[in-house]
Amino acid sequence: AEDMIERVAKAIGDAKIHGARQKFSDEYLRIMARAAIEAMREPTKAMNQAGRQKAYYLGAYLGDGAMALVWREMIDAALSPQARKDETT
Repeated sequence: AEDMIERVAKAIGDAKIHGARQKFSDEYLRIMARAAIEAMREPTKAMNQAGRQKAYYLGAYLGDGAMALVWREMIDAALSPQARKDETT
């Protein structure tokens, strides 16, 4: 199973810069992926609103604080070595 850090690292590695793919080491791509995921840890107002609307549609009534907590837990799981280990077993 592919973990989130590896998935984001692959996306970064596959991205084209000025129309061409660049070659970066796997370690560099993982570092960049981790930084990108960490930068997303705090949801924006728009993300909170979208999550709250979807939760309401699904029958859950969550405020922005609860939505942010769920989001941060998900991001923390993506960054957690244990979560990555669990995905591969």
